Amino acid sequence: MSFADLPPLNALRYFEAAARRRSFTLAADELHITQSAVSQQIRNLESFIGTALFKRGTATVVLTDIGKTYFEAISKALERIDTATSKARTTQRSKRIEQICLSVSPSFTHLWLVKRLSKFHQEVKDIQLALNVTRHYVDFEVENVDMAIRHGDGEWPGLHADLLMKDHMIAVCSPRLFQARAMPKSLPEIASYPIIEDPVYRYWARYARQTGHQLDLTDAIQYDDSGVIVEAAINAQGIAMARASLASAALARGQLVKLLDADFSDALGYYIVFPSAHKVRRSVTRVSKWLRLEASRERTELR
Repeated sequence: MSFADLPPLNALRYFEAAARRRSFTLAADELHITQSAVSQQIRNLESFIGTALFKRGTATVVLTDIGKTYFEAISKALERIDTATSKARTTQRSKRIEQICLSVSPSFTHLWLVKRLSKFHQEVKDIQLALNVTRHYVDFEVENVDMAIRHGDGEWPGLHADLLMKDHMIAVCSPRLFQARAMPKSLPEIASYPIIEDPVYRYWARYARQTGHQLDLTDAIQYDDSGVIVEAAINAQGIAMARASLASAALARGQLVKLLDADFSDALGYYIVFPSAHKVRRSVTRVSKWLRLEASRERTELR
């Protein structure tokens, strides 16, 4: 089918508007053109078809019998074209890459998230994940951020929270720390080494109380950042109580070793949070689902 007998599309649009509005003037206003342009296009269309579509010499716009039949057919055809075009545009928009801004702490970005970004973009090709790396909690109402990973108890007013992972604390250190000595097997033996403690959460102090031991932390090396604690342990500064999620890569590479069976669970965890209204956004829920699946995979691998 060559469609060689089709008239110009503009002529059809002008004819349909004039016939529907029953006025060349109203058709011109709707199409944002002059009335003379509408008249000229309709004359061209009538010349193309070879017959009159409007009755001339009347005070109002009146269609001829052929004009009425033609109008009904053209209206349906233009409606189908409009529907098909709208559907095509919607489909194309759905294929476009959407950017999601994720706020996350520097330590979690460096030690857990960044190594997974290439995998995310390979598996989720229609979402571009942009990171807002910061230590403070973003204000979703004023900052251009879609979602965040936060450490806490999962309770933030007005925010939906999906649990990413519970904290699982493990005692770790660099194998270089005890090169010529036996690996410590008890808390008293650990006490003979430099201790790296978090002054906020005081994991070593809590663990000592939990196990009924005394542990002098007067000279403990103190860092209030979980990522820095892991890096300090990797660099053989001392023995640290670290979050397993942040230490997992270093353990796998042999940069750290896990000491004793000193793991215990913390009441806090990492959560994926976003405004409750964003639950209807498919892209946000897809990012959350992918991150939680990735965390689940890691837990399986570490068992």
